[in-house]
Amino acid sequence: SAQDDAAFTYADAPTLGDGVLAGGPMGGGNVVTIDGTGFFDGVTVEIGGNACTPVVVVSETRLTCTAPAGTEGPADIEVITTEGTATAEGGYLYAPAPTVTTASPTGQPIQQGTPITIAGTGFYPGTSVLIGGVACTNVVFVSSTQITCNAPSGLSGWVPLVISNASGDVTVVDAFYYSPSV
Repeated sequence: SAQDDAAFTYADAPTLGDGVLAGGPMGGGNVVTIDGTGFFDGVTVEIGGNACTPVVVVSETRLTCTAPAGTEGPADIEVITTEGTATAEGGYLYAPAPTVTTASPTGQPIQQGTPITIAGTGFYPGTSVLIGGVACTNVVFVSSTQITCNAPSGLSGWVPLVISNASGDVTVVDAFYYSPSV
């Protein structure tokens, strides 16, 4: 009867997004947030074949866990439920602290909205990009070695670029010069 059915929770197999979903240091220990669907109590998570624990189900579409140690490079994320397994191939990037090899444009003044391209290593979703202490806008992780964004507002003169990820940060002093507003 319909009354008996109310005692059961029906769930679909879990799903995950594509691409690099998270990242962190090779030693693990950082809290990872994973978005998808079909998450419920009792779900288990593996990164690179190792348990990501404890798993906290925030909602049916978000969970967190503490990353295990791994080797540098991409690792698969697996979310396992009684209804099935969702795999994000290369969905986690074990990376060292970020580095910056180039930040452009160089040699010309910038202003709010100027497109910025940063090349380096250790870039993944969750990496922060600050220019003069203000978050860059429209941040796009093109790859683990390239980020694009737009220069934030409210700055003037020479400003630093700071890139931070779960493994550490790097500062480029006087990376950009903001021209006075006209």
